[in-house]
Amino acid sequence: MKTILAAIACAALASPAVAQSSEWQYSLTTYIWATDTGISAETPSGETVEAELSFSDALKELDFALMGTFEARKDKLSLFTDAMYFKLSPTNDTPGPLSDKIRMESQMTVISAYAAYRVYEESNFAVDVAGGLRWADLTSDVTIIGGSLDGTAFSNGDSWVDPVIGLRLSGKLSDKVSASFFADYGGFDGGNSTWQGVVTVGYALNDRWTLRGGYRYMEFNREIDGRDFSMDQSGLLVGATYNF
Repeated sequence: MKTILAAIACAALASPAVAQSSEWQYSLTTYIWATDTGISAETPSGETVEAELSFSDALKELDFALMGTFEARKDKLSLFTDAMYFKLSPTNDTPGPLSDKIRMESQMTVISAYAAYRVYEESNFAVDVAGGLRWADLTSDVTIIGGSLDGTAFSNGDSWVDPVIGLRLSGKLSDKVSASFFADYGGFDGGNSTWQGVVTVGYALNDRWTLRGGYRYMEFNREIDGRDFSMDQSGLLVGATYNF
């Protein structure tokens, strides 16, 4: 059985509303993202093959995963970056005329960097608009087993940078409970696109620590080496935020 070296993610994409300060403030959220993954890839002959990987299967097939985000805030300005890397080697059953199984070895690195500006704030609610860049690097080796495409093997690989725009809503529901939502969209280049949405609810243990749970979805649609490729990841997340 493969060992998970690291499956901890960090994200301040959905941090709670905080009062403006003339001093820099920082926050770090560590969490586990229980993702289901869907992949669709066009073969060199033009057919499309699809694979689904649940979180429970990913735990068995995951070679390595590492994710992290850090945020700095001052007055109305926020700067934050989110990075994630994973390596998977799943074999999926895909009964049908084209294939019986698909063996896939995938590595992906995604780094997003944003500058956000607070356009609205009151005591318990804030709105930030954000802009930035998302860099992605993907390598995927696919082998088809069974069906009419038995023995077909091909690779997809590319690196690219997309501009992204985003919106963050955050608020306090009570002295200890907060909620937040973050979404971004990028690409703006024909059929190439990327977007994500994150919603969280937090419970403050004290001024430093907040427990957090929520849901995250991320999607990529890209033409790689002249062939269509798409991937989506979604699932629940749970973790804790540290403010300093």
